[in-house]
Amino acid sequence: MSDKGDSSGSSQTLISKLDIGDPLFLHPSDSSSLTIVGIKLKGTENYRVWSSAMKLALEAKNKFGFIDGKCKKNTEDEVLSSQWDRCNSVVLSWLLNSVSEELYLGQVFSKLASDVWTDLKETYDKVDGSIVYDLYKKINCITQNGSSVSEYYHKLNTMWKQFDAVLQLPSCSCQAAKDYNDFSTLIKLMQFLMGLDDVYHPVRTNLLTREPLPSVKVAFSIVSREESHRNSSVGTKTQNVSFVSKTGQNFEQKRKEVRGPNPNFKCTHCNKLGHTVDRCYELVGFPSGSKKKPGGQSGKSVSNSRTNMSSVIAGSPFSPEQVAKLLSLVNEKTSSDAQPSNMGGANQHMDSKSGRILVTGKQDNGLYFINKGLLPSSVLLGKSPYELVFGFKPSLAHFRVFGCLCFSTILNDSDKLSFNAEKCVLIGYSNVKKGYKLWSLDNKREFFSRDVKFYESVFPFKSERLSNLDSSFPTELNHLNFFDNAEILTVSSAVPDDEEGSHKPYEVSGGDQQPVPSTSAVPENVNVDHQHFDPGTGSSSSEGCGRAEGTSVSNEEVNPSEGTSPSFRRSSRKSVLPKRFENYVLNSKTKYSLNKVVSYSCLSVENRCFTSTLNKTIEPSTYEEAASDPRWVEAMNKEMDALFRNNTWILADLPQGRKPIGCKWVYRVKYRSNGEIERFKARLVAKGFNQREGLDFGETFSPVVKMVTVRTVITLAVFYGWSLYQLDVDNAFLHGTISEDVYMKLPQGYYSKSETKVCKLVKSLYGLKQAPRKWNERLTSVLIKNGYVQSKCDHSLFMMSKSEITVFLLVYVDDIVITGNSEVEIKRIKHILHETFRIKDLGILKYFLGIEVLYENKTVCLSQRKYCLELLSEFGYLGCKPVSVPIEQSSLITSKLEKNQQDLKNITGFQKLIGKLIYLSLTRPDISYTVQFLSQFMHKPKEVHLNLALRLLRYLKRNPGKGLTFKKSNKLNLYGFADSDWAKCLSTRKSVTGFCIFLGECLVSWKSKKQSTVSRSTAEAEYRAMCSATCELMWLKNLLFELNVDCQLPMLLNCDSQAALSIAANPVFHERTKHFELDLHFLREKVAYGIINPVKVDSENQLADIFTKGLSVDQHEVFCEKLGLVDLFKPVE
Repeated sequence: MSDKGDSSGSSQTLISKLDIGDPLFLHPSDSSSLTIVGIKLKGTENYRVWSSAMKLALEAKNKFGFIDGKCKKNTEDEVLSSQWDRCNSVVLSWLLNSVSEELYLGQVFSKLASDVWTDLKETYDKVDGSIVYDLYKKINCITQNGSSVSEYYHKLNTMWKQFDAVLQLPSCSCQAAKDYNDFSTLIKLMQFLMGLDDVYHPVRTNLLTREPLPSVKVAFSIVSREESHRNSSVGTKTQNVSFVSKTGQNFEQKRKEVRGPNPNFKCTHCNKLGHTVDRCYELVGFPSGSKKKPGGQSGKSVSNSRTNMSSVIAGSPFSPEQVAKLLSLVNEKTSSDAQPSNMGGANQHMDSKSGRILVTGKQDNGLYFINKGLLPSSVLLGKSPYELVFGFKPSLAHFRVFGCLCFSTILNDSDKLSFNAEKCVLIGYSNVKKGYKLWSLDNKREFFSRDVKFYESVFPFKSERLSNLDSSFPTELNHLNFFDNAEILTVSSAVPDDEEGSHKPYEVSGGDQQPVPSTSAVPENVNVDHQHFDPGTGSSSSEGCGRAEGTSVSNEEVNPSEGTSPSFRRSSRKSVLPKRFENYVLNSKTKYSLNKVVSYSCLSVENRCFTSTLNKTIEPSTYEEAASDPRWVEAMNKEMDALFRNNTWILADLPQGRKPIGCKWVYRVKYRSNGEIERFKARLVAKGFNQREGLDFGETFSPVVKMVTVRTVITLAVFYGWSLYQLDVDNAFLHGTISEDVYMKLPQGYYSKSETKVCKLVKSLYGLKQAPRKWNERLTSVLIKNGYVQSKCDHSLFMMSKSEITVFLLVYVDDIVITGNSEVEIKRIKHILHETFRIKDLGILKYFLGIEVLYENKTVCLSQRKYCLELLSEFGYLGCKPVSVPIEQSSLITSKLEKNQQDLKNITGFQKLIGKLIYLSLTRPDISYTVQFLSQFMHKPKEVHLNLALRLLRYLKRNPGKGLTFKKSNKLNLYGFADSDWAKCLSTRKSVTGFCIFLGECLVSWKSKKQSTVSRSTAEAEYRAMCSATCELMWLKNLLFELNVDCQLPMLLNCDSQAALSIAANPVFHERTKHFELDLHFLREKVAYGIINPVKVDSENQLADIFTKGLSVDQHEVFCEKLGLVDLFKPVE
């Protein structure tokens, strides 16, 4: 705003009326302490980068005019002049916050932001030959030096951009300029290729031989792919542990067809094709049995490994010291009777040409010793090769005697009379998990288990009865590998090594090879770490291994039930219920499971089918979840078709200074009256909370029917025996045209990400501030045109009363409920609404606004069972221990107690929980007082408030299916209960008002609220509560009058305070009632006219007590029953 003077002669301009696009407008986030750029100005070396970043930041905040002089100060308007000074100070602070400490001290006394900007530009915007030289030298000297290709390229690209900014070449479109750009691109390509490591020499050669030469971006892409290919092909090097069994067989191998060398790979060490430097035999050593080509360097693989150790270590997991120790072990000469260690190659004991066995190791009972590298040697001065390599002694405690008797604990058998353990023989170990490889003597199978009890002096196969064993058992133990042959699994397919995991044996299918689990079976939060087997962290196998006496034992000598008494530990793995059981309630290990509080056996068949459908359906919360389900994709496509068909928006460029509002997808499932899914409904909702009043919306109105009206109409329907029907508008907000200019971001999933345009809304859309008003105007005009009258008590209630026809229509945004005594009129209005708005008839009312409507024995029950269970599941309280009351009688939170408590860090989570509880109180009046109490602390909750909210969840767990019932009454009369708890709030000493209103025997209205003023006595507090209840009674009386329902007068108002009743009945003015004179005259007038009749009630029968304080368990249950709260899902005891 270069000149914002008041041309019309006005001397004052309100700052609050400034347009958002005005430079003088300051957003609440525009703080003077803000740092708007991520770098600080140091001097000439980074001025260009700093100034570019600062320009972008100031232009984004529409404040660049303060530094280039375009936004001038208005001296005629005092208010605008003062606002200009304020904005100038903010911009000046931003500039000073982004410079170094030395520069800050030199500019801190400046008054104008433009002067500081100009001074810094004149001082540091100078480029001499030294800066160009240093930058160009860095560009030519930079190399990859072992870093990733992406990191190297981005460093180089940053310096290129800085160099171009320093030179400031003139822009031109002639042929010479194009030739120079081509030359510059060629130089950048050469600089990029020169700095690459030698391992990318083949790729570099390939790029340089192309015609024409690729751009540097294409070259970076090709090299990056090559880097990814190399990383993925290297894989995880596994540690092979072999077991050699005595055999006389020759391992004759067939010759394989030898392919020629791959011409795409060339070694930079030996200059030969077919391999790269990291696989060169001259560096890593020739494999056993291979022949060297002429001209090779025979016998120098070890020396070459020494001289080129640094090039090999780069791809090795070992340190240089460990590699040196390995080489010393390879070159070390041992005695002739020393056994070949399996720390080296797998076939060092065989002839490289014939494959015949040259040397055999020590053996016992026909078997070789294993893991020689783990055992100490006199040659190594009492140390083992393992200790020399890794620097610590190996753990040998987990080794057991091969072939000994053992028992594996059975955990998956629920039969208490069966054995607790399985009789087995140890046949080996596993390389991939902590477990022993066992052979079951009873079931003739091999498996892995961790919970094992060993008898290391008992050998079942040493008995003479070995010949009588089942033929399915292998006659030679050599066929059973002592170690599992499965390779060490990588992270993507590993079995997590869980210390707290289940001890259930892991069965092996089809021989010795362990099946590799799929990657989907690995939890995302499991850190796979393959460690050595440590019996200290294992199961009871390492503790107290009993040794039976004797050398032979029969199958009956050792009873599996007398095996170990395993100390079971709680598993940290998440147990997933099989899909075949997902629709059933199973007995679980949870002490307070849901089947103890929820049961469907008492419901009718129709209601049982409906609730079963609700339980199985899950509504997605994000677009990504919905996009994976074709049913939701179809629903989104239908929504977009409707939007395009109604010309809801046009694509346009976003005007300067405007910000588009966001949008999101919302998903709901619509059900028919028989429980079947009517359709999957997807809605594109605009984020109207980003709209600004006066800019893109004016007046608003929400066509939401009051829940008191809903309960009143349901009571009338039950009394007269009417049916309740539900309608759903297909596209409710697509029928109103908006006059304001509203810009919205493109819907997710239906436009290219490169699209720069936005949606300019032509018609109203869900979520907009003005959308409900447009829809309500259209709907109201259609209904009034067809003979309906809009209620004055509730504008979302429409009525038709002609002769003997009575029809009521309730509107809650795009959900409509219809009831009445004329089925013909109901069908007529349904047809009219369908023709006008493409409405959907969902049949009998069953599921409305997340409330389940159940019909049992001529009784209607409103329950939020599904919503309550989802709430408990969301906060992890499905398995909690229930409590009997929502809040204890002695729950008092004083200001002193609050000061000693810490503030919650996650305020949003507490607010979200309270918001959900408020919605749950629509059908649960028993939690109204507790929710009202906790709602006072949503701005700054403490830990004590969170504990009370979580206790309320425990109360909900006790009866999640409890709901409000509506029974047929003998007569329709209004009466209420009013009560107050004087000075309940210990911080403000304000009282709490509570009342409940009945229509017949049905509860239709209630409230629990803290009074707005402090009452000086209990009588005053009770009297104010009576006045609040009187207001609600009067409103309901007027509503019933519009519904053509005769209300019997006077309406009874029950109160347990004799003093309050005396004030209401006594016409004499008292001095002590002067300060609440309005309430005094209001209630006395209604009493005098015979509309209200105050009645004394005993405190034991004061139902309003449940809305003002915590009650005892017995009193709370009695009051819930009298309020009409019934749990249809309560299990039968």
